[in-house]
Amino acid sequence: MAQEFIRYTLNKSNRCEQVETSKAYALRWKKEIHFLPKSSCKMYDINLDNSKKWIVEIPVWLIEKNEELSEVLKLIQQENEN
Repeated sequence: MAQEFIRYTLNKSNRCEQVETSKAYALRWKKEIHFLPKSSCKMYDINLDNSKKWIVEIPVWLIEKNEELSEVLKLIQQENEN
């Protein structure tokens, strides 16, 4: 069975590379940090408008399982739309 992913665009304020580990990506919203397992998620570098950005693919089951992560991702998505 194929796994479903949702894509989010991250910028330097949403990704906290300083605290990432070999097993987890780190997302930042305000002063909160949330970790995404690298074994389940995929991250791609993109260069738009001469600024560094990333696309992260997060499995739907992980978002549904973690309510805090779901809320943070909604806020990040709203911020990126503005």
